[in-house]
Order: sequence, then structure tokens, then C-alpha cells
Amino acid sequence: MGHKIAFLFLFWAGAAAAQPAAQPATRLQALLDQKDFFRLKTALDEEGGKLTTEERAYFQAFVDNVFARNEWSLKAVRALLETRSGALTEKQRCGLWLLQEDNYYKLGLYKQAVDCCDTLLGSYPAAMDSNRRKNLDNDRQLWSALEDVPPQEVILPPAVSIRWTRDAAGLMNVPVRKDTATFDFIFDTGAGLSTISESFADKLRLRKREVAVDVQSSTGKHNTSKLAVADSLYLGTILLKHVVFLVLPDEQLTFPSIHYSIKAILGLPVIWQLQEVHILKDGTLTLKQADHPMPSNLALDGWAPVVSVVTRSDTLVFNFDTGSTSTDFFSTYLERHRAEVLREGKRETSHRGGAGGTVATEVYRLKNVAFQVGGRSLTLPKVDVIVDTPEEQYDGTLGQDVFSQFPEMVLNFKYMYLNFP
Repeated sequence: MGHKIAFLFLFWAGAAAAQPAAQPATRLQALLDQKDFFRLKTALDEEGGKLTTEERAYFQAFVDNVFARNEWSLKAVRALLETRSGALTEKQRCGLWLLQEDNYYKLGLYKQAVDCCDTLLGSYPAAMDSNRRKNLDNDRQLWSALEDVPPQEVILPPAVSIRWTRDAAGLMNVPVRKDTATFDFIFDTGAGLSTISESFADKLRLRKREVAVDVQSSTGKHNTSKLAVADSLYLGTILLKHVVFLVLPDEQLTFPSIHYSIKAILGLPVIWQLQEVHILKDGTLTLKQADHPMPSNLALDGWAPVVSVVTRSDTLVFNFDTGSTSTDFFSTYLERHRAEVLREGKRETSHRGGAGGTVATEVYRLKNVAFQVGGRSLTLPKVDVIVDTPEEQYDGTLGQDVFSQFPEMVLNFKYMYLNFP
């Protein structure tokens, strides 16, 4: 649901720029617009004393949201919406309602998310463009179909060890048990919703919600889909309750050119509730209750996980996707480093696939690119710079070619960090 946050970040700039005393707010807004969450967090700590009470609470609500402190974000949003000081414009109030909807959804409070959608569509239509209103109406259908579903819950023992494997497409698979049968599910931090094929949902006898929702596939096409709920699943000895799946037609999860099909994906809404995930290169997945604080280099833009990466003397924000086999730069990076990319890169056509099919993509291929991420340094022999990613605001995607270079990767969703011990 990254589109929500992208829309929200546009709201503060006009009012902040109009007031000479609001220079810190203008700087913070610029960081929000750039989705530079990590510098934003630092800047708010350093410059918060120069902000008004309302400005600080406003930015803090966004920071708490992206660093997975959703209850704190909700508290700040409610306090701001209740104020009658006149400090907030209509667009800023609209942005807070959108942020509140995102918090409620992440917490599994679907009825409250529906109420937010109703308020936004009824009271703030002029503050949103037609695309935002369409997306919001789609969100309302999603949450309405889940109003009677309890929040998703993960019952996590003190420590669990699970064996994982790679499938024919090189994607990470974990064993998931339904009743007495065990199946391989893809383990994918890049999936904003857990996903399942229609035939496999029928095989597992999941409770379907016959609601038509519009979903954009990896090829950019929009498809009509529906939802299903698994009352209980087991990942090793971990009980997963009330898991929501996006149900896609089998053909959208089938790739005939490589004789490959996807049955089911465990997405980020499940993964982040696992608290602390250790992925070992030897095929072991260890899960622990998070109690190991470190500085945050991981954030959530909606359900899109992003990580701070340093390369070529530039600090970047990358999409973090365990379902991606390769690391890529997006066109936002190309815009800032065009001369360098054109000089060093070789123009090629890359064929890329995901849920919904494959698409030919124009790229510049760079060689021997150095990165610093998760406390470690590495060099990738090749990285593609994708020429056209108009809807992306990140600098790229971090893929398995990075993760595979280290014996262990740690994802901590309490303190929000990625680390390679």
C-alpha cells in the first residue's frame, strides 16, 4: 500500500514554505517528499525544537508510521485531528486521515480503516486527485470484505528453527502446514499482501471473499482479484491466525517460458509479525522474539520495506525484496547520475517477470558496483539501471545477489533494521 504514503507526503510543503519561520518544516517536508525516511528521522531529532507543537506532532506521526510504531502514530494523528487551532489545512487533515487508514490496516483493524475511507471520500474529495480517489475506493472494498475478520496474529514461541529451500526460479520457500498437509510457500518481503492462486486456495479450503478489487501486477497491468482468509496455518511450530491472501487466477501466477508456477506467497504482513528473522545461507531460518536493539536502517512505506544503502558516495533508499533475484537501480537514480550511467553502462533489454507475466525492460548494465548495507561492504559484478520506472520514488531494489554474499541476514521488525552479522 505504498501509494498511500507517497500521496500523504505532498501535503505539508505549501503551508510550510509560505511561512518564513517554518524553514525546519520545509526541510523536513523535502525529506518526506524524497522518501528519505532515515535522514528525516535524524533531522526531526535534531531540529524538532525549532518546530511548532503541531508541526512536530505532524512529522512525528509519519516517522512513527514508517518505523512500525503504528499505535504511537495513531495517537499523534488523533490528537492533531482533534485540534481546533487552525494550524492544519484541509489537505493536511486529509493526509492525516490517510495516514490513520494505513495505521488501522497494518494493525488489522479493518472496520476502522473503512470508516477512514468513508470520511475521506465524503469530506475530502477536493483534496485528492481522481487517481487517489479511485485507489481509496478500491481500499474501501478491500477493508469492507474483511470487517468481520479479526486482526492477523502470529503466536511465536521463544525460538524456532525452520529449513528453507530455493525453488526452480531461485525464490526462497518455507514449509507451511494446513491441517495435516505441508506445502512450500514463497517467503517474500516484497509482497504487500500474501498471495495465493485460485486453485490452491480451493485446495486449502480457504474462506473466499467475493469482492472485486483492482490489483496492479508486476507488468503494470491492472487485474480484478478477490480475497481469501486462512483461519490458521503453521510455519514450523508458529501459529499464523487470520491470514489474508490476495487470490489471483492461476494464469497470472504461471510462467510457461520457464515451466514455473506459484502456488502461494507469504508476504510482509505476515513476515513483520515474526519480530526477528535470521536467514542463514545454509538453509536455516531462525525466528526469535526481538530483543536486540540496533540503529534503524529499515522502514515501511505502506507495505513496501525500504533500506538505507550507500553506493558511489551517495546514500540511497532501496526497496528491500527477498523475492527479487537481482539488485537494480531505478530511474530516480538515473536522473541524478545520468552522465556516469551513460558513460559506464551498456544499454540492453532485460526480460523481467512476476505475478501477472513478463515484460521487456530497457536497462543500462553497470559492472562492479560497490555497496555498503547492513553494516557490511560488497561488490556486485553487474547491476541494471532500469530506464523507465515513472511510479518509483526509491533509488532501486535490493535483491538476492546481495543477501547471498553473507552467511546470515537478520531482519528485526521491532527496532527496524537489516543486518549482516
